[in-house]
Amino acid sequence: MRLSSSIARRWPLLPCAVLAFAAGGCTSPPPPALPAMVAQSANGDFGYSETALAPDLYTVSYVSPSLAAPGDPEQDYGLQGQKQRVYDLALWRAAQLAIEKGYPAFQVQQESRDVKVDLVKPPAPPPYVSAALRSTSGPPCRWDCGRPLGYWGDPYFNPVYDQWYTRSHSSGRVVANLTVKMLAAPTDDALDAAGTAERLRAAYASATFSVAPTY
Repeated sequence: MRLSSSIARRWPLLPCAVLAFAAGGCTSPPPPALPAMVAQSANGDFGYSETALAPDLYTVSYVSPSLAAPGDPEQDYGLQGQKQRVYDLALWRAAQLAIEKGYPAFQVQQESRDVKVDLVKPPAPPPYVSAALRSTSGPPCRWDCGRPLGYWGDPYFNPVYDQWYTRSHSSGRVVANLTVKMLAAPTDDALDAAGTAERLRAAYASATFSVAPTY
């Protein structure tokens, strides 16, 4: 970050103060990564769950934890890539459920993948830092301090208007819902329960989520 020459002349120690403040604000460790394949009832916050609609018909859901969402609003705030992951975790649970209930195959009859975003205004910078930041050129200030969204705002560039904008802190959850029909015998449009469970176990057994920072 570059301070203007006028501010540097008036407050020669300001860069050091700003750096000291930044260093002091970066001491908090990031939140620990959370294992992905867990039952929602175990923690009440995220994970998979299922509801029986009939002896052979279930809804299977997966809700992600609160995730950092610093991307373009038109691209689901950067959480588009998580949609497939959350869907696969729900599908893995559906395969596990079929095996537990003694069915060799299952069919996904309906599905949805949604992103739900929360916006929270970040805290304002201290006055002595704010004065220095207002004198700088370029995009809005972004001080990471271990927070992927930036501590004093979340800048993003809109190529349509060729401008930088500052958005409030954004975090979101990805939700996948499946309606699953259990099958006593495989069909052409069915999924093999054991094969699907093994494929997704190999892909996601060690998967984790990095949760969004709190302000």
